[in-house]
Amino acid sequence: MIKEIKENRLLNHKTISSRIENYDYRARRYKQSYALAIGYTEDGIDISNFSEYTRQTDFFIELDKNLCCVVFDNANISSGIKASTNMLVGFQQGNFGKIMYTSVVCSDQHEKSSTLIHELFDVLEYSILNNMNNMVVDAQQMMR
Repeated sequence: MIKEIKENRLLNHKTISSRIENYDYRARRYKQSYALAIGYTEDGIDISNFSEYTRQTDFFIELDKNLCCVVFDNANISSGIKASTNMLVGFQQGNFGKIMYTSVVCSDQHEKSSTLIHELFDVLEYSILNNMNNMVVDAQQMMR
């Protein structure tokens, strides 16, 4: 599980980075923050179904068969956690008993999108290693 994420981290980082360029530009230019959430499920679950739990203003990025990223426009960390929690609850209702790891970061906590995405994967790896499944984890919950 964690090995797969580490092996594909650079490729997924590049994918997310290219897909959030407009959000990053608006964050730097106009101070419009956005939050990124990443979700990882166990094998056998089609992560594309997770997109049905997004809002119209959210941007869904499918990274792998069981890994996705969601951009919450004009969101701070609190609203990003709330939106992620709502999506997680919707996912759990349709996939009872299935494991999902979710992490959230916000652009207003980072100067560059590259460090934002790096932290997103760090928090995801932390939640997997510490078996923090079926809950939304942000950097504040990490023990450093």
